[in-house]
Amino acid sequence: MSRFNFREWLAAAAARVRRFFSGRYGFDPLGGFLLFAHVTIILAASPFSYRNPFVYRIIAACALIPLVFAVFRLLSRNFAARRRENAVFLDAVYAVRRFFLRAGSRIKNGAELTKNRIRHIRTNRYRRCPDCRAVLCFPVKKGHRGKKTAVCPRCGKRFSVFIWI
Repeated sequence: MSRFNFREWLAAAAARVRRFFSGRYGFDPLGGFLLFAHVTIILAASPFSYRNPFVYRIIAACALIPLVFAVFRLLSRNFAARRRENAVFLDAVYAVRRFFLRAGSRIKNGAELTKNRIRHIRTNRYRRCPDCRAVLCFPVKKGHRGKKTAVCPRCGKRFSVFIWI
């Protein structure tokens, strides 16, 4: 009688798993998001487990939806459909990221502009182009005050600017 060899058994099990998953779609960012959503819903529902078990069961049942969909996607053999779903998901993720990155850069640029306005308050004035909203810097010297005609370097529009002080 031969002895049980754990390494051989583990290698055979790994080969069986590889054979099972060959030709399957596998894990992708949408699947990871669905698993994260499942865990988040379960953790958010955990305070209800003692106070109101009925509500917890309903929330836990709803948490199974992303888990089942993630496992379905993991085991699917329809690559084209899964790639389309993942592409739609990634487009949405990038749109949200782009929104927050732009908002952050607007805040950062606004803070930088305010800092420059304060730093150069005696020498420069800042005005926005009415068309493209680009910020233009005007030097303030003797003889440079009053109504001026400016040309936006970004869009080329001519507009009048009045520099008071």
